[in-house]
Amino acid sequence: GGRPRCDETTARCRYQHRGEGNRRHEIQLWYNQNARAIYVFVNQFASAPQNNEATPVVLRHAAALNRVLGLARFEWNAADGELRLSTVLNVDTNFDIHALRGVLRFLQTATDQHHGTIANILEDHEDAPALPRPSGETSGNVADPHGYMAAIQGELEAMSLNPTCDNERARC
Repeated sequence: GGRPRCDETTARCRYQHRGEGNRRHEIQLWYNQNARAIYVFVNQFASAPQNNEATPVVLRHAAALNRVLGLARFEWNAADGELRLSTVLNVDTNFDIHALRGVLRFLQTATDQHHGTIANILEDHEDAPALPRPSGETSGNVADPHGYMAAIQGELEAMSLNPTCDNERARC
């Protein structure tokens, strides 16, 4: 909880999304000036280590979701087992606060819709439910000369998302 705070020198923000069942998910936003994009992700959406027998089922389910989600995608880090839900908002021509709002709401909704299923697969080794057939981590963050972080922080406050920032870790 708390007020949104973003670190303009590293161009990173984070906030807590309180999802279904009062579960908290940390959503982070990293602006990359070189790519002119904002990488938005649900940090530690789930943990699916390589040695977990349910991980292959989770990864197949995440891949199937990637085909139907459209706006976002699941990423898996084999080294630590982190499963992220992420998207990229391009800001190459101009910064659209309405697009940012839509991206954040989409990630929150997708998190609420899919976290329970993935958690059940990991905990109970259940088979993934069938999905309908369908019809990026960036680096190089630098200071935010365009003021995007201040605009993001204002929007997060306006949406009552209660973001928090950790300036020591340079993430909001």
